[in-house]
Amino acid sequence: MTTNRDQVANQYLNLLLQRHAGGASENDIRTAFRDFLVRTSIAYEAEICTETRPAVNSRRKVDLYLRNTYVEFKTSLLVRGDVSSVAIQQLDDYLFENAQAGNGIQNGILTDGKYYLKRMVGDGRLPIGAGED
Repeated sequence: MTTNRDQVANQYLNLLLQRHAGGASENDIRTAFRDFLVRTSIAYEAEICTETRPAVNSRRKVDLYLRNTYVEFKTSLLVRGDVSSVAIQQLDDYLFENAQAGNGIQNGILTDGKYYLKRMVGDGRLPIGAGED
């Protein structure tokens, strides 16, 4: 049995995929992703921050922040069928900066609106472990 929430989720996921297929900008994909989160009641609009710094003195800005997760959007996430190592390093750097600042962000997601890669502090793939200074 399909619920209204399922129908809304499918609608907004389809919009996300359409933007990806149409070559939309990172900002357009981020907006569609944010709409998906809000319209499916995964998050409240007030919980979502965009263009936030991973640490107080950082000059960098993460595309989207929600609870304990950073989300970084890339229109060119895949390079010759693999996730861009440059994009992975950028997200790892955000998580590393945040961990050094002690802010507690534990997860990072890279996406182009179609493909997703989750990174976690302490999962052995980042240059740091949970709780390191």
